Amino acid sequence: MFALGTVLYEMLSGERLFVGESDFSTLEKVRNVDIHPPRHYNDKVPEALEKIVMKALAKDRDERYAWASDLAADIAGFLKTQVPFDARRLSA
Repeated sequence: MFALGTVLYEMLSGERLFVGESDFSTLEKVRNVDIHPPRHYNDKVPEALEKIVMKALAKDRDERYAWASDLAADIAGFLKTQVPFDARRLSA
């Protein structure tokens, strides 16, 4: 789920998550998982969505989502609180 969390983070923040001066420094940043929350770059990111992304990016593997379906369920739950969300709108 870490890779998906990285993609979500970059989509929400508009920033690359792990950028280093060299391949080694980039790998160190990934290993340390020392990151600013997405709202640091984009204050329009809702706190609830940021919490989901940060859980996907947790440094400790046991604190991350174990299954993609768990992440999907949290995102779906978030969406239901934001917009009228039903099968018809999703299919459109």
